[in-house]
Amino acid sequence: MLNLVFVLFFFGLGRPAKAAAMPASAVVVTSNDMKNAMKNAKPTPGAIPGTIDLTVRSVDAGNSNVGVALVHRLTPETHDAILHEKVTEIYYITEGSGMLETGGTLTDPKPFGTATGLPEIGPSERGTGIQGGSSRHVGVGDVVVIPAGMPHRFTSIDGPVSYIDYRVDPGKVTPLK
Repeated sequence: MLNLVFVLFFFGLGRPAKAAAMPASAVVVTSNDMKNAMKNAKPTPGAIPGTIDLTVRSVDAGNSNVGVALVHRLTPETHDAILHEKVTEIYYITEGSGMLETGGTLTDPKPFGTATGLPEIGPSERGTGIQGGSSRHVGVGDVVVIPAGMPHRFTSIDGPVSYIDYRVDPGKVTPLK
C-alpha cells in the first residue's frame, strides 16, 4: 500500500492543483462500489476473449483525470499487445499471477481505444506483439507502473488474473464517470 501512495505522489496526484482547479472534495470508491461493478460486469467487446475491463469511476483530480478500473483476465495476450498514447496505468494485482511483458516496440500497431469506442483508455494502439520488451513475473500485492506510450501485455497467466487499474490522464482525454 505504501508503494501505491508513493506512486500517486510521484505522478503529482499528491500535490494540490491550482486552487481554482481543485475538486471540492475527495472521491471515495468503496469496496461495495467495486464488488457491485464486477458482479454486473460482462466481457469487454473487442478485448481478448474472457477479459473484463470496467471503469468504475473516473474523476477530474485537478491536474489530471484519474480513473479506477477493474480488470479480470481469463487468458493471456499471446498474439496481442497494447499501448495507451496519453494514459499512464498503475496495476495493483489482487488475484492470480503471470508474466507481464513491457517496453520495446509494438509490432503491427493499429488504432484502438478512443478510435474504436473504448474512450476510458484514451487514444491507444493494439499490435500483434512486442519486439525487444522485457518480461517479469507479477502476482498478488505487486504494483506495476506502465507509463503512457509503453507497450504491454500478459504473455502467460497462472489462472485468472485480476487487478485494479489506476489510469492517470494528464491530458484529460478520457471521459469522467
